[in-house]
Amino acid sequence: MNTLTEANRDISKSAAGGMALAPAVGSLIRILNPVNTVILKVCRIGMVGTLFWIFLIVCLNVFFRYVLNNALVWAEEIAKFSMVWLCFLGSPVVLHAGGHVAIETLPDRCSGHKKSLLIVLGQIILLSIMGLLLVKGIELSLNALPQHSTAVPWLSIFWVYLAMPLGSLLMIPVSMQMGLECILKNWEESC
Repeated sequence: MNTLTEANRDISKSAAGGMALAPAVGSLIRILNPVNTVILKVCRIGMVGTLFWIFLIVCLNVFFRYVLNNALVWAEEIAKFSMVWLCFLGSPVVLHAGGHVAIETLPDRCSGHKKSLLIVLGQIILLSIMGLLLVKGIELSLNALPQHSTAVPWLSIFWVYLAMPLGSLLMIPVSMQMGLECILKNWEESC
């Protein structure tokens, strides 16, 4: 699905219908589309790398625990921290695919302007939450800078907590593009 081509087609239709908002929305989508393409590609690569990393650590720990009878004290904690990163790296990808939990009963019963408004309202609420997570996540990360993991003394908790603001930051442009595409698609036509 090429959202850029669809957006250009929708801009032409909307401009012909006299909607003055469509060119501005289309321009924003044209800016966000390549940015989100890069974000999603980097997140996918990061997810694969993180998942492989977790696999290696868990396998190594199983080998040490059951074959050498000497478990690695740091392996479980590093695997848990890596899972936190996996979740926040995966959030933009899942958001883009529409895989997050959502209550779609009300928007599904509406059409046209009402459906568009509900979906955009949902994206605005999501953007607000992501903005809050970004700000508070930075605060939390900076406060955790002097703290270190007990099992891994060389690892500052800052690096674990940094996943929250980074994941939130990466979700913001994806959510913005989804909201703008909804406006462009649903504003003049019934769903």
